[in-house]
Amino acid sequence: MKLKVLLLSIFVLLQSVSVAQNRASNAAAAVGIAAAVGIAAFQINQIVEMWELEATQYVLNVKPELNEFTVELNKPFTNGVKWTDVSTIDLVTFNVTYGINPDDDSATKEVLFMFLDSGYMTEYGIDVTNVTWQFFSVEDWEELIDRYLLSAVGFDIVEDRRAYIYNEIQKDDEYEIVESVKDKTGETKFYGRTKKYIRFSDMEIGERSVYMTFNNGETFDAVPLIKLDEDTYIRSSYNESMQIVYNEGSLGLYLLESAKLVQMNKSVVNSINRFLF
Repeated sequence: MKLKVLLLSIFVLLQSVSVAQNRASNAAAAVGIAAAVGIAAFQINQIVEMWELEATQYVLNVKPELNEFTVELNKPFTNGVKWTDVSTIDLVTFNVTYGINPDDDSATKEVLFMFLDSGYMTEYGIDVTNVTWQFFSVEDWEELIDRYLLSAVGFDIVEDRRAYIYNEIQKDDEYEIVESVKDKTGETKFYGRTKKYIRFSDMEIGERSVYMTFNNGETFDAVPLIKLDEDTYIRSSYNESMQIVYNEGSLGLYLLESAKLVQMNKSVVNSINRFLF
């Protein structure tokens, strides 16, 4: 029984770090490596160190003015993309703090995205020609989340890094700010803005709503996301290298240079929110 649990754990971890060149071969690769139980943890650690080394080298190269900084893998053993995403691109994200103390709230922080195209892993390590990098400052990420939520909710709920809470109301109910949204059935729903809000640092984005989790584990929904079918997408512009795509609860990034869409893992999105804000 213990052996079964251990093999299953190794299988899950190896899938999470995407050791194979594409998701189709992950299962076979994981099973093969899991047979070598004694070295599996070492291999996982080696892959993580390889990623962090590449990220550190990239920071050193593009920011030569920096003398002190830290680079940490965001959400170890969690792939940056949704498991239902069939894109050939994997995503690994890093929390970068400029200074020697990553816990210093006053330090400048950025998140570094490492997009890994198929074939990035070779017998010699990571093929950098199949890697694309993107920095997100606090302001960059705030703008990305603002635009994503505008598409995902149907109206702007964000102001001063706060996601305002809306109540579903009847059309004629009296609220200072009233918004309306059509869902996939064509039904129009009305929402009234309250004076309550969720700060970005506490905000979590799920598949169906923007919400907050309290210390006791209870959750509180701020506003639901628009219900779309799996084949419907809402696209919005972001910058010269990518666009934002909303589809059935997902935060998608369409990479213009490679013409490929990546759907982000929501746990990674929420982890970035907590790090930056």
